[in-house]
Amino acid sequence: MEGEKVIFVFYTFKDKTKGGSWSYVLPKDWWFVGSGSTSPVGGKKSKYENEEQFQGPNATQKNTIQYLDNFFKKLKAKGVIKLYKIRQSYLP
Repeated sequence: MEGEKVIFVFYTFKDKTKGGSWSYVLPKDWWFVGSGSTSPVGGKKSKYENEEQFQGPNATQKNTIQYLDNFFKKLKAKGVIKLYKIRQSYLP
């Protein structure tokens, strides 16, 4: 849609055997599009092994990036993930 932007969060779990799950309370008019692996099946693992995608209005993209940054900082502090990166395109 015109005027809409995407945000990608790339991350790697600290302990792959435990993984993790969570839910978001995203800013108004933003939604979770989906998630997946960044590595091909049977291929070399990438630094950021997982990704999540979000979409919403251009006007609140910066606020949403800040929300996601704080959210993933907390996951990192709790030891759920070991690293993450937020991008506005699919280029980790």
